[in-house]
Amino acid sequence: MDVTPLIPEGRQIIQSYAGGGFKISGRHYPSAVFVLPEVTVEWPFTGGPADLTAQAFAPVHAMANELDVVLLGTGERMEFLPALRDDLKRAGLNVD
Repeated sequence: MDVTPLIPEGRQIIQSYAGGGFKISGRHYPSAVFVLPEVTVEWPFTGGPADLTAQAFAPVHAMANELDVVLLGTGERMEFLPALRDDLKRAGLNVD
């Protein structure tokens, strides 16, 4: 029995991530991305966790109405970024 949920055509699916890159709907992205339901957009962010500031997230603020949650990866080590989380929450975004 196939228990795979029915996925609408054109929906973006994160298939894997490793080494700073992502495979999304069959395409490899070597850097940070925004994944929206119907499109994946490369994010020209090249810094590390210390560079994840409210200013760096200006594109996220611009898309806030289209987003339900921001899934934030910080690389090999988990980093807690309370000021950034608070800023995104004030913009109405859930951060995980």
